[in-house]
Amino acid sequence: MKLWIGLILLTLCQPLQAQQGSLTISIEGIRNAKGKIQLYVYNQKEDHLITEQAFKAFRIAAQTPEVSISLERLPPGEYSVAFYHDENEDSVCNLSFWGIPKEGYGFSRNYVPVWRAPHFEEVSFRVEKGSLIRLKVIY
Repeated sequence: MKLWIGLILLTLCQPLQAQQGSLTISIEGIRNAKGKIQLYVYNQKEDHLITEQAFKAFRIAAQTPEVSISLERLPPGEYSVAFYHDENEDSVCNLSFWGIPKEGYGFSRNYVPVWRAPHFEEVSFRVEKGSLIRLKVIY
């Protein structure tokens, strides 16, 4: 009887495992190994670019010329990524008087902002079984 229950549970759980995806994020063009890369992953349009509401947040030691991170068991769906190179390790993306980042930064789909931060739709991408995105730092 226990064997049958175990087999039934195993069968029911397999579709859930099959639906989970993975994502590898590679950040390229890091100019020096000072400080940390602060990375935010969003999966809700409403939370996009609100750091406190990020789906996942990471602080990675900066390395030249690139760093990578892998996320496993992600629910399939639309995601966006934002990051900055916190060279002085003050946990803030320092801005100029005009609101332009003084430290390196970037977004998924290698979006380059002109007059404003990107909207979720402009930087979102779909995560499936095994996704890889390569992002470039804007200095």
